[in-house]
Amino acid sequence: MGQMIVGRGRRQGRGLFAFALALLMVAVPPAQAGSLQGEGPLTLERSLALAKEQSLSLAAARAQVEAAQAKVQQARAGFWPQIGLSAGYSQFSEEQMVSVSMIDTPRGSSPVLELADHLYSTQVRLQQPLYTGGRLTAAQRQAELGLTAAEKELERVGLDLELQVAEAYYAVLRSRGLERVAQKAQEQVAAHRRALEEMYRAGTAVEADLVRVRAQEAALRQNLLKAQHGRQVAEESLKLLVGLPPEAALELQDVPEVPEALRGYEEVLSTALERRPELVRARLGAAQAEAGLQMARSALYPNLTLMVDYSWQEKELRLENGSWTARLNLSWSLFDAGAGRSRLQEAEAMARQSELAVRQLEDATRLEVRQRWLAVQEAQEAIGVAELEVQRAREDLRLAEARFRAGMGTSVEVLDAQAALVQAEEKWVQARYDYHLAVARLKRTAGLPIEGGWS
Repeated sequence: MGQMIVGRGRRQGRGLFAFALALLMVAVPPAQAGSLQGEGPLTLERSLALAKEQSLSLAAARAQVEAAQAKVQQARAGFWPQIGLSAGYSQFSEEQMVSVSMIDTPRGSSPVLELADHLYSTQVRLQQPLYTGGRLTAAQRQAELGLTAAEKELERVGLDLELQVAEAYYAVLRSRGLERVAQKAQEQVAAHRRALEEMYRAGTAVEADLVRVRAQEAALRQNLLKAQHGRQVAEESLKLLVGLPPEAALELQDVPEVPEALRGYEEVLSTALERRPELVRARLGAAQAEAGLQMARSALYPNLTLMVDYSWQEKELRLENGSWTARLNLSWSLFDAGAGRSRLQEAEAMARQSELAVRQLEDATRLEVRQRWLAVQEAQEAIGVAELEVQRAREDLRLAEARFRAGMGTSVEVLDAQAALVQAEEKWVQARYDYHLAVARLKRTAGLPIEGGWS
């Protein structure tokens, strides 16, 4: 009887565990893949947002910005007074005369001496730089420029990520388009093969035509398999970028067929020279080099510091009867074997190098903008050409099939027309997404977001 109760308890425990597990699966929200369910197709804008949420490169760039902000605070702290506290306790082997306090006399303050075998001492010191030859100002300027440069680096990483996601997004759309073309081509040649088989059984077609169409059908099956594999690889690459699991369903929103209005070359170039993060960072680097030059010059000037000490020492631990001292501390390196001059020459050379780097990057930007802009023009023209070729290939196929059905054409003509249509449609798919990719690369060169406008 007891064993039956135990078994029943175990069954109840397993039932409760299963119920709790089912409840947990319902209550806990699904993974990120499930979060896309019910939200419609995955747009390029949404893909960019998902990629930025889980990008390690962006996280590292944000940490770099935080570090630069801390450096700015450090540089600004140099202008403020520094206050320090020191305290000590001394124990002597035998009593000796020590100064325990100060008293005012007609001739000034005099120490009070007492016998003691121990002593407490405390000192508070305030230091305030009064003149540093411009070193503190240059250090603050250099830190602030470093912060702006870190922010521009964060922008650069973000734009690079946007382009990477856009390339993967367009690659999925292109591979799916090519897969549809391959699927349609296989269906067309299969239909023609079935028609030939009927004609062959009726004695109105030769075996050579049947062998030829079967060979082309096999080649198209291989082409379809290749297109399917390309689509799978493209989808997995996009999922990896946006943080989706490999098994997640991926429904994408297609891009518009109408080409985007493009700005003129001079306008795009002006935007790139003003906004491209790499170029802005190079200019900031040149400004930092100038600040470094000012810091090197400051080493040739004297430094003046105000120092105020308040100290006391007693046989008992109490903070009274102390004395204060104020003094101006002037330090000036009069001879350092030319080290200061050498550092100044090094800073001047670094400043010239930074200026040359800016000019070099400006020239490279002009060339890259020209190349990207022309690539967009070529891609836009290729779309129109591909559309005309598709229209012509469809008409050629229609005529070839009509001639074949009327007994006036051959199977070879139909197969050739089908192959020409496949090539034309593949070319149209390539041209369409090549254009959008060319626009995205031009925007990246100009320092503009992929989904934004041209201003």
